[in-house]
Amino acid sequence: MVSGKRVVARLLGNFGISFFSPLVSGNIAVTMFDIAISFNDTLIIAGLSAIFVTGLAMSKELRDWGRSKPDVDQRIYENEHDLDSDDIEMSFYKE
Repeated sequence: MVSGKRVVARLLGNFGISFFSPLVSGNIAVTMFDIAISFNDTLIIAGLSAIFVTGLAMSKELRDWGRSKPDVDQRIYENEHDLDSDDIEMSFYKE
């Protein structure tokens, strides 16, 4: 099972990477290609990018957490189903 601190660290890491990557690359693009975009616009773009990527990372973390927890009702159903099929096979061999 994944600890809460590790999940928070991974989400913050994803946020940092997804925020600073467009911020740095946007400033480089403005300098190299003489694009008329302000630093505030670059901050907004970086912030939106970080929100979307962090949302995707949160969805992935939730998916992984859901997969790590066995569903008790499903496990009981599978155990009952296995017993029923064994009983049927055993009754077939007894006759």
